[in-house]
Amino acid sequence: MKIKAHPKTILKKGNARPSAAILACMHGDEIIGMKVCKELIRCDLMSGSLTGFLAHPSAHAHKKREFSYDLNRIFPVKGKTREHQLARNIFRALREFDLVIDIHGTNSRIDSLAIVTKWNARTKRLLAEFPVKKVMYVPAHIYAKGALISHVPLGISIEYGPNKLGHQYRKALAHVEQLLINRGMLRGTKQLFPRKTLYTVIGKYDVPEPFRQNPHLRDFERIERGAHIGSHQGIKLYATRSFYPIFLGKGRYKGALALMTEKRQARVA
Repeated sequence: MKIKAHPKTILKKGNARPSAAILACMHGDEIIGMKVCKELIRCDLMSGSLTGFLAHPSAHAHKKREFSYDLNRIFPVKGKTREHQLARNIFRALREFDLVIDIHGTNSRIDSLAIVTKWNARTKRLLAEFPVKKVMYVPAHIYAKGALISHVPLGISIEYGPNKLGHQYRKALAHVEQLLINRGMLRGTKQLFPRKTLYTVIGKYDVPEPFRQNPHLRDFERIERGAHIGSHQGIKLYATRSFYPIFLGKGRYKGALALMTEKRQARVA
């Protein structure tokens, strides 16, 4: 199957700095970012420039997450496949932007979640300008090495669930607009959000397949060591450690119950 190896521009407003890019459909079946970009076409920029990209046109056209590789796991890229070529071209398109906003959807019941792969002053300032309270920090040595936002000067991923089809696009749109207001790019009342609940990823909890999750588990609610987490071929499984789970249920990664995180309250401004 031929994969289109270039992202598609779906939104373009202004040519000045600061410049912000919005990534939609990094995973082709997560269309919430496209809906946000379509709404932002009507916005009136006060300053700067705003560009929206359909990151994976072929996967989106075929309603697939990806083909051979997860596009958001292969930055920086050295592979020879067409999907690696697409990642290289996305990286080239984004490297001059002051801010990159990567929008995702999930079938997990997380509502809204900001994801960062750097924990420094610039990232904290960005988080303070973003309305979502829950933040997941993914250190590079865990999973973030191949994520796009790890390789741009300033980037944030945002996840909305529990539906990949973009049912929460209005909430996502409001969040992005508030960030752009706080950056001086759109008209509106500036507001900071300095108090966050920080979930730091420490790994993923592997499970055998096929796996049936305990339906009483909830994202962000602590799983205690010894708790019943599910079953494999009729055999009950119990947690071997305590952690806060993210991406449970229909949004979980194959072979994993969830990402394991540690939780604390944090001030970012």
